[in-house]
Amino acid sequence: TVPHLLTALTTSVGFSTLLTAKVPMISSYGLTVSLGVLVGCLGTLILLPNLMIIFPIPKTKKWSLGISSYAQFIIKNHKSLTTGIVTVCFGFLLIGTQLNWTALLFNDLPKNNESRKTTEFISENLGGAIPLEVMIDTNNKNYWKSHKNLKTLDTLVLSLRANPSIKSIVSITDFIKAPQELKNIPHSDAGISESYFMYSMADVNPIPHFANKNFSASRLHIKLADLPDNKMGLVISNIKSTIHKNFKNVDVKFGGLAATAHPLNREISKTMMYGFFQALFLVFI
Repeated sequence: TVPHLLTALTTSVGFSTLLTAKVPMISSYGLTVSLGVLVGCLGTLILLPNLMIIFPIPKTKKWSLGISSYAQFIIKNHKSLTTGIVTVCFGFLLIGTQLNWTALLFNDLPKNNESRKTTEFISENLGGAIPLEVMIDTNNKNYWKSHKNLKTLDTLVLSLRANPSIKSIVSITDFIKAPQELKNIPHSDAGISESYFMYSMADVNPIPHFANKNFSASRLHIKLADLPDNKMGLVISNIKSTIHKNFKNVDVKFGGLAATAHPLNREISKTMMYGFFQALFLVFI
């Protein structure tokens, strides 16, 4: 009874270290395992004697008589066995520090899963499935009313569309060129103001979705393919560097599933992995 209770108690205390995790899911996991181990231990200690009363007491098996030879082997070779176990644990520790979570967002689903099949089809054929929102904040009032700045933005968008990982991209310049099917941005600020005025009279004005009230910040709505974590990070980094090459001293911020899901999954995985080893180490101690 005492060894069983101590084993359960040390395991529970070990997994309780996960309660300090910043990720709510991990801390909930630590609480569930800690309580589950204790409840399982108490349930076994209380239920097992009752079952022994109901059912016949099992007889000693012949194989259990050979346990002493195993203990003798451990004692005889304790130095080499201890060195080997420590070496293996240290090796796994080094491997753990090099783990790389680069999974796709939807590859954990079965291949025939309807959501995965639909996402993969949209990703490849219908303009991308993973949204990325980019805000270019210049901190200059009426910056996006200038035809020169909008031409630079249009050139930027066209260069980003050449990236095969970017399946579609929409910016404020697309709406400026849309009414008259223009191939280029108007050559004057008056032409830009006229476009904004015409949109303001429409039942649904899309401009406020792509520029703030004082036209100092503009938004790019991008759809990406479902990429692994490392490739997604490279695409986002490339987008940021391209923006800074075209617009100096601007504040670039990212949002959307592409910018949040992978970092979140990566942090959860790392916390789960390292927290689990911390728990096992504390149990060992």
